[in-house]
Amino acid sequence: MYNITATIVTYNNSYSMLKKAMDSFLSTSLNVRLYIVDNSPNDKIKDYCKDERIEYYFVGKNIGFGAGHNIILRQKEKLGVYHLILNPDIIIPKDTLSVLLKYYEKNTSIGMMSPRIFFPDNSIQYLPKILPSPLNLVIRFIPFLDKIFYKTSNNYVLKNANYNKPFNIGILSGCFMLIKSDKLENILFDEHFFMYFEDFDFSRRIGKKYDLILYPNAHIYHDYGRGSHKNIRLFITFIKSLFIYFNKWGWFHDKYRRKINEKILNQFK
Repeated sequence: MYNITATIVTYNNSYSMLKKAMDSFLSTSLNVRLYIVDNSPNDKIKDYCKDERIEYYFVGKNIGFGAGHNIILRQKEKLGVYHLILNPDIIIPKDTLSVLLKYYEKNTSIGMMSPRIFFPDNSIQYLPKILPSPLNLVIRFIPFLDKIFYKTSNNYVLKNANYNKPFNIGILSGCFMLIKSDKLENILFDEHFFMYFEDFDFSRRIGKKYDLILYPNAHIYHDYGRGSHKNIRLFITFIKSLFIYFNKWGWFHDKYRRKINEKILNQFK
């Protein structure tokens, strides 16, 4: 059985970027397998997936992020001891996976885990978060509000966390979600989310059963574009997913959100 498998869902991503992600995952000394799910309209990257550790799936249309990952997650026999949800714009330093798995093995309460996430220039990305409220997202999209509600803004992205040791979080970014495969049970991505918030929803469902952990002694690099801030079509998709998420879990009355967020923030008092 593979130590770790990973899925990358790609849609018209540049091969040079995708190759960096593939090569960095395959560079580990662990026994690995990588599944490339290609939502692009053509299979031109197929010829670049010849490594015997890569299995290529051509979908031929953009079915969405979560649906793409579910193609592999439904095939339980293909998953390693651990499985990694991975973006095509990620670079994983060589020892990162080994370090994460070593910590995971010693802490059986973990459901999913993320390392620290950096931009290519080594500045930190605050992608792990507490569970979002509508106010959190309004503040994120209206720039001057984060100066007015700076405490709420900082709490949401855990800026005041103690990064000297592992800590609990509420949301993992879909760019890198490491989970032990037997803890997936029957959990898949909710395909009502075409793009955006599927990782929030997935994290919340895993987090109801297990701990979600940020492990700061390992890191990855993420070439993060925040496309919904720049593209009207992506922004509309973002808003649709936002409504799906809060209609599912609650807009203003969410006892579970309040309980979990209080527990997370109390770690740093």
